Amino acid sequence: MVRVVNTFEKNYWDLYFDFLDCFSSLLFDGYPIAMLSHFYGLMKDNRTITAKLQSSQLRKALQNDLDKEISFQHKYDKYLTKLPKRKPGSKNQNGKKVVLHDFRLRVPDHILQRNFNPAATLLLKRNTKNIKKNLVKHSIPLKGLDSYLPASQHSFKSYQMKAQHLFSSMGYHPVFSHKEFQNRFIIEIPSIGKYIQASRVFFESVPVSCLVIGDTNTPESRAMSLEAFRRGVPCICLQHGVIGGSFGFLPKTASIMAVHGPYELEWYRKKGVPESAVKITGHPRFDEITKRKMMTRRVFEKTYPFNQSRKVVLLPIHHEEIQFTRKLVEALVATGRLNIIMKTKVDTPETEKMFKDFPEIRKANKYNHLYDLIYHADAVICYKSTVALETLLFNKPLFIWEQPLLCSMDYFDPFSNFIENDPVRLTNKVTKYLYPAAKKDHEKLRELILPELYTDEKGIAGKRLAQLVRSISS
Repeated sequence: MVRVVNTFEKNYWDLYFDFLDCFSSLLFDGYPIAMLSHFYGLMKDNRTITAKLQSSQLRKALQNDLDKEISFQHKYDKYLTKLPKRKPGSKNQNGKKVVLHDFRLRVPDHILQRNFNPAATLLLKRNTKNIKKNLVKHSIPLKGLDSYLPASQHSFKSYQMKAQHLFSSMGYHPVFSHKEFQNRFIIEIPSIGKYIQASRVFFESVPVSCLVIGDTNTPESRAMSLEAFRRGVPCICLQHGVIGGSFGFLPKTASIMAVHGPYELEWYRKKGVPESAVKITGHPRFDEITKRKMMTRRVFEKTYPFNQSRKVVLLPIHHEEIQFTRKLVEALVATGRLNIIMKTKVDTPETEKMFKDFPEIRKANKYNHLYDLIYHADAVICYKSTVALETLLFNKPLFIWEQPLLCSMDYFDPFSNFIENDPVRLTNKVTKYLYPAAKKDHEKLRELILPELYTDEKGIAGKRLAQLVRSISS
């Protein structure tokens, strides 16, 4: 699989390193504040900045010029090595804990309990507000990161003023001069500072043998992973979804990236991450695909009283794009041969109108697990996402609607015969491949490609993660 870095992606990373350089003097507790910024969030949904990043003309305003993918991580590592080291952590080194940082970790509680000793493990939530009383016997203790904030709150107004001064001193810049970009960064500074403080106090209070996180790109998770780095504490970042864009999975700040399969091993290698820092574990939540007790067919048919002679198509809608979805639903319904279940992540007036306009489709019961729905579906239609991978792991026919992406994504390229950007053509493929003769072509392709996308040993990712934790714990 050869992956080409497009103009947006190259400009994005050159701009990111310009950002780190321009704000290198804005320091708090030894950290350049810019290193903990959710950089993509500073420009997300901003059409003006997105258009500039897609243009080769931006090149003229950029100081960094990374001509190879492998330079991305190599460049970032130079910033990492400049961070001043700290003492290992808590003075009490007895009873060290494996700390599971809950944000985007997405591991079912029973899998954590089965693979991690509650007496030697701590589950760290973002805040204490939403922690329910733990009534499960032997379950892993919960703490909120916010409980480690110092009693006296630090004021970050002077840091915000300095950031504004740095913006002003630059003169005109096609991105950094944009008011929305400036405001987002300035507003973000106090939360970055709080996470730096809370992470420091946490490591000074809790003896940590290993930190496990599900993301390193938010200020909270970045603060935790960088604090672990400064103290020499091993840190594992568990891949939280399929790689749709490099800015969701780079830069690497954890010691080890625990990934789905060979594809990611090669992807990180191309980005400059040593192979020794990437381990194939799979994701524990996918263990449920082979081990979970699924809804019975009887219960499914009672919940969704369809014409049982028709094939069942699952349509997960986890984004705000609705125009294509509506045309697709219209085409699927027009076949008169399909039962359609639509699972929405968020109910909107547009999706509610669709259910009203097309009474033939069924809205997924919000209490039904996604895996129960995939299990009983004859096919799944979705955009390029983790749901698509989960469908393949269920050995179900997968059809993908093509959406415009800012970054190059070759993950699903081998399934190009089952990808369409036209709703009618996609519907035609669905109706064709749901029947025996053509269905075999999809099965052969899935059997050929799936080993590249996911570890060949299914159902043991939780065990593999626990083994990896034990192998690198300090």
